[in-house]
Amino acid sequence: MPTSFGDFMLDTSQDGASTCKNSNGDSFVATYDPGETVETNAARLTDIGRAGKWTCGKDSYDMSVCLTEPYSDTVATLTLDRPFATLTEISGSFLEAWQ
Repeated sequence: MPTSFGDFMLDTSQDGASTCKNSNGDSFVATYDPGETVETNAARLTDIGRAGKWTCGKDSYDMSVCLTEPYSDTVATLTLDRPFATLTEISGSFLEAWQ
């Protein structure tokens, strides 16, 4: 996973989850789940919708979560208090940096 992208820099990385922060202190979390599918992970979400290649919804903590399968496994991204459109934009920048 990338150590930086856009205005975000890696803050911590643990157990397959990378937490990045930007200059405003906003957090962005990305996890990579080998062997998982978007469908399996989406079953845990509510208010599910699609935005391009992303499947987004709310988790049990009411956080915005978006899922996609860039490398045959699932990447889940999340932010606090951000609409899906903002999360998919940040997530897209993250995936571009991860190529």
